[in-house]
Amino acid sequence: MIRFVDDLLLFLVPFVGFAVYLALARKHVLDIDNWRKPTPWLAMAGLLIVISTFIASAIFGERNLGAYEPPRLENGVLIPGRFR
Repeated sequence: MIRFVDDLLLFLVPFVGFAVYLALARKHVLDIDNWRKPTPWLAMAGLLIVISTFIASAIFGERNLGAYEPPRLENGVLIPGRFR
């Protein structure tokens, strides 16, 4: 659940940044006309951020090598896989 919340917050970063830009430019943040054109671009930017964090966590994330032993045959007997 916490991973979903983290990804949702990362997805919303471009939208929050655009809202801050609108506020600093003294435009109405809640005016729908200000959001119509950039919304698809903001969504794509949010998806790009989330996907890049998935890739970065896959490359640089912690791995427990050797924690799982796959199933194997010993003397004709199937020994199921297990976690150490």
